Amino acid sequence: MTPALGFRTGPFTDLTADQAASELARLGYDCMELCLESPDVRPENMDEAGTLELRRRLDQLPIKLASVSYHGDKDPLPERRKNQERAIHIAHWLGAAILVLNGERVTDLPRQWAEHVDRFQTLSKLAAAQGVTLAIEPEPLLAVGNSMDMAKMLQLVNSPSFKVNLDIGACSGDRRGRSTPSGS
Repeated sequence: MTPALGFRTGPFTDLTADQAASELARLGYDCMELCLESPDVRPENMDEAGTLELRRRLDQLPIKLASVSYHGDKDPLPERRKNQERAIHIAHWLGAAILVLNGERVTDLPRQWAEHVDRFQTLSKLAAAQGVTLAIEPEPLLAVGNSMDMAKMLQLVNSPSFKVNLDIGACSGDRRGRSTPSGS
């Protein structure tokens, strides 16, 4: 496998997905993560035809699509859950093998932890049927917030379609001062 240098489109909030991809290619990146929070690629606004057209345009650029991500941190929870399911279909239509998701901001960890296990099991089944691998991204202050949470979530979801996206910037430890949901 040849190493590739990639970047995510998230910071390019004032550009369309096509423009962000073109800019990343111009800057010399080999691949990119398409972030579905940008207005032109929000999951609720994407359908199969539009996504396949986007894929055709991206395929014309000298940059590869490494993954798709959808965090939706500011979305209301019901909308966020629907968009997670839509994002699996979008990743499939784009030909992306990986969809990166994260957890919710902690408000009631015991309840949220159980909901996350159930939710990620359900999403993993949908992802497997679409040929997509989900990758949970642990982030401080979220229900899956550190490497211990991540390891426990992987164990409980127990799906070959559920992996990890490890963001080095979020790996500096547990800043919340809490034990993992498993109590370990």
